[in-house]
Amino acid sequence: MKQIVKLLFNDTKHPFYEKFYNTYKNFEIVSELEKNKWYIDSELKIPFYENSEEFFNALLDANSHEMKYTLFADTFYSKKEIEKDIHYFRLYPSYPTELEGTTEKNYGTVLKGGCLCCGVGSKAFGDILIDRKLVKKCKIGCLIPDYVVSKEIKEIIESNNLTGVTFEECVKDFKGRDMDDYYVMNINNILPPMSKNTWFNKQVLEDKCPICGHRTTYLRSDIRYDKESFETNFDFNLTKEYLDNDWNQYIIVSAKVRQVFKENKIRIGFKPVTLL
Repeated sequence: MKQIVKLLFNDTKHPFYEKFYNTYKNFEIVSELEKNKWYIDSELKIPFYENSEEFFNALLDANSHEMKYTLFADTFYSKKEIEKDIHYFRLYPSYPTELEGTTEKNYGTVLKGGCLCCGVGSKAFGDILIDRKLVKKCKIGCLIPDYVVSKEIKEIIESNNLTGVTFEECVKDFKGRDMDDYYVMNINNILPPMSKNTWFNKQVLEDKCPICGHRTTYLRSDIRYDKESFETNFDFNLTKEYLDNDWNQYIIVSAKVRQVFKENKIRIGFKPVTLL
């Protein structure tokens, strides 16, 4: 396990950039990352070990020359660590409506719960309505704000006794046309707050909901939990935090889910959750 910070520079034409790049480009760490197929080389990004003296010196240097940058933290693991030592993963669903910029509500789905002002925390009330073409190739997807699965995935989850998710509602075409079977994922177990060592980027106060206080928040690191507070007996869980422009909770699953999907050749992204 290695914790990394990446400096992403907004302007490589800055007069000090070339000298900065040549000074702080750490080829030892780059070679280590490339060895694990984790790091894609880019002139815009310079990786450092988190909390290293080199990293803090680089920040001082960049700030003193008024260089504009964004920081991203991450943790990468060897293949052996991922297979043996990682017990929970973030699951990455597809977003079928993303290109259209729509949500299930745009197709007539009724939502309930959540904030009466900004709507954060709301979920579908009954079946979800959607254009059938959008989910035609979807295995696990987010129709915003709800997660849905194909019949194949539902049967895999149920036949392997994966816990923490049920499927009471269905997905239907908003024009009433026939479509393949899709089901709404009801995931009720909410994890504790992420560790204070998780990196977030919260937007300006003007973005804050006057009722619930929610602000658009972006994750700037891997998901991190404190071992002493992290506890769950379920295979499917949701983060307490509502994140990104979708104002949605992430799906956190057990290593068993990853293994079952791998055995059934379900191609979907998983990223290790770090326990500190």
